[in-house]
Amino acid sequence: MTDANTSPQTQSVQNALLEHMRHYFTALTNFTETLATLQSEALKSYAAMSAHQMRSLLDVQDADAFRDYLAQQQSTAINLGEQTSVQAQHAAEASHTLLQEIQQMAQEGFQSASEVVCTEVTPAKAQRKRATKS
Repeated sequence: MTDANTSPQTQSVQNALLEHMRHYFTALTNFTETLATLQSEALKSYAAMSAHQMRSLLDVQDADAFRDYLAQQQSTAINLGEQTSVQAQHAAEASHTLLQEIQQMAQEGFQSASEVVCTEVTPAKAQRKRATKS
């Protein structure tokens, strides 16, 4: 990353940017992991529900049992809708958290970049201008 031709000011800017990029990619990785976990849990839940429904259908022996099975399907559909809604809410919360983290990182990144430019880069440029005028 650094070599003999890189100025200390450039190194400061690069280090500040790299630090913010690490935070950004950490937040993205955490978000991806959260979504993968949510999807995995949803898949397990849906698979268990489907297997239960298939087993229930295998137990149907007559018209009354089939009627009971169909009645159970309605409550299963309601449960599925509720689970999907809860899982969508969790995904939305994770997205909102990621957005807040990224906004905070961007704000901090602009502040630190401004500080580096004001404290290190601008005085160095002014000094080089004075040296070239002399």
